[in-house]
Amino acid sequence: MDNHTFYKHDKILHRILYTANMSKKNSTPVDISSELLKILFEEMKATRVIFYQILQKKQSIKKLVSFETDKSPYAEQSPSVWIKKTLKDEPYKVIDDFSEEIRITMNESGIKSVLIVPVYRSNSIWGILELQDCKENRLWTEQEKGMVIITASVIGNILNLTSMEKKVKESERKYQKLFSNMTQGVIIFKLIHDSAKNLKDCTIEDINSVAKKTFKNDTLPRNKECNFFTPEEKNLFMEILKKAQKSKRTFKTEITLQSQRVIDLIAYKISKNQIAFVTQDITAKKKLEEELKMYASIDELTGIFNRRVGISLLEKEIMQSQRRNSPLSIIYIDINGLKNTNDRFGHSKGDELIINTTKIIKKCARKSDIIFRMGGDEFLIILPDCKAEKAEIVWKRIRNECEQFNKNSDIPYKISMSHGTATYSGEQTIDEFVNQADSQMYKEKLLYKEEIEKSSV
Repeated sequence: MDNHTFYKHDKILHRILYTANMSKKNSTPVDISSELLKILFEEMKATRVIFYQILQKKQSIKKLVSFETDKSPYAEQSPSVWIKKTLKDEPYKVIDDFSEEIRITMNESGIKSVLIVPVYRSNSIWGILELQDCKENRLWTEQEKGMVIITASVIGNILNLTSMEKKVKESERKYQKLFSNMTQGVIIFKLIHDSAKNLKDCTIEDINSVAKKTFKNDTLPRNKECNFFTPEEKNLFMEILKKAQKSKRTFKTEITLQSQRVIDLIAYKISKNQIAFVTQDITAKKKLEEELKMYASIDELTGIFNRRVGISLLEKEIMQSQRRNSPLSIIYIDINGLKNTNDRFGHSKGDELIINTTKIIKKCARKSDIIFRMGGDEFLIILPDCKAEKAEIVWKRIRNECEQFNKNSDIPYKISMSHGTATYSGEQTIDEFVNQADSQMYKEKLLYKEEIEKSSV
């Protein structure tokens, strides 16, 4: 689930629980249910949201609350048809898939998709929450089903309450039950203040299994006290709790644990002495973002990796070579005469020379090879699982391709390169490894310049 969806469904859950807890003392179950269904109607974007009571003795249903955008009438018997079928065949399940017979009835009523969730009172079915979509054959997501299930559960709890005190107690119990079923980690902190009302300490009132797994630390006792976390993590949480206290609604942040897990965290202020943390482990997502960021670092002119990424990849290949005990070679390449091309024909031709050189190198390199631009007129080819002899074969292909290019092209410049190869010894630093190839290239470059000077005399 992406962050946007995570925050959206968490917001709906918060609204549902908050509305249930803050309902007026004299509100009836129908009044409270109406408020909760209004939230579902607004957030789920369904055509209709309906709350039915099951009249067991009369074996019929009674519509208590409904919200709808589509004002067109439908046959009164239609809802009871599939609800009775649901109660008969699978009364204890969430239903969003129906038989062909029921689907025909639904289509005749202009309804394309239905989600049905039972509402319980005292362990028996008391009613049904029904969401209809008349616009499209909708596939209800697990998160959407979860929100409706939670709403049905909250309504079921409210039906059992006869006083404000019972309602608060049952809501707290339900709050705890919800935590264990949530896909996000949830921790409720009880805040401890000193005489000056400053936050002095905290204890954990509740923590669900997802949060326990996220913050798991086998070196610490696993109990409901704050020493579930390392001292450093507790200090970090204390700072977040202080900020959350000052926040009017929610406080969002991102933290990195000692285990190197990256956690997306939202703090909700439940009361003066209670704050809830909703957490999601985004370590894998962050790692992917970093990898994408690294691999997106492409040299703009040539379309190959730039120096920063190339050196990073070389470091990884060196580690792979050491781990597998396999050979690793590099070819350091320098374009001959780039300055002369720029001076005689302009920098656009110089850029063209660099681009054509890149194409030749890519054409001649192996599929497993990694090519990057060191900068200016210099390139480096990383050749995994390759000894010096094979590296020279790759270089010969490049040199021959240059000759063919020059022979068949009518461009005003000639492509020529100097090179140096090196094979990793197993003990060199990355700088020593690259410098070895660079030194070999420089020697060849000097010979090239001497030949040019002789030919010009």
